[in-house]
Amino acid sequence: MSVNKKIACSIVLPAMLFSASALAQSDDPRNVDKSGPFFGETATGKWLLGLKYGQMQHDANGFSAGDSLGFMVGYEFSRPVFYGHAAIEFEYLKPTSPGDFRGEGAPVDPADPCCGEGTNYNPKYPGNGEWENQVRSLYAVYRGPGTLYFKGKAGLTSSEFTAKFKNPAVEIDDVEEDKTTIGWGIGLGVHAGKWVDVELEYTGNQGTSDMNYISIGANARF
Repeated sequence: MSVNKKIACSIVLPAMLFSASALAQSDDPRNVDKSGPFFGETATGKWLLGLKYGQMQHDANGFSAGDSLGFMVGYEFSRPVFYGHAAIEFEYLKPTSPGDFRGEGAPVDPADPCCGEGTNYNPKYPGNGEWENQVRSLYAVYRGPGTLYFKGKAGLTSSEFTAKFKNPAVEIDDVEEDKTTIGWGIGLGVHAGKWVDVELEYTGNQGTSDMNYISIGANARF
């Protein structure tokens, strides 16, 4: 081998090895910068802001539905999950009109005979009145792919339930219950525009297993 070839090989071969090593390092996922605020990972995405309106329903006997208006603030992550996207959402529901309840088969005066066989007496609701349920929730949410998509969510729900009696013969204390439980929901949505979604939703366990919320809402993504 000539001197010139030896010199060329001594230059080209190390250069090729160095380039291959650098390329391998750049392709190694361990060398990709993933630093970020969420467990060391980047979490790019979009903010969500939504409004919803619907009926808060109580499945116990003698209870009619009330109306509630709510808002949602969330963050949807860009990284795909099962071809869809995941989000974290905070939701607040405020009653706009109460539901009614009636104490079927129950004397209004607690001193009267009650609780006999065959009656529907409920000592918790001995008379008629109105009820409402204020709810705050934090959900992990999944939205599927497609213009028409499936939505599912689960998380913690904190509720403030109040039942007030109407014109009782004797004074009866209001029923007040504050509870935190596991809430969940399912729904269908449609991408109505590049930045807007419309969603129809059923949400269960809104304080107790007897209460749920059926709503329609719109979300903006930015």
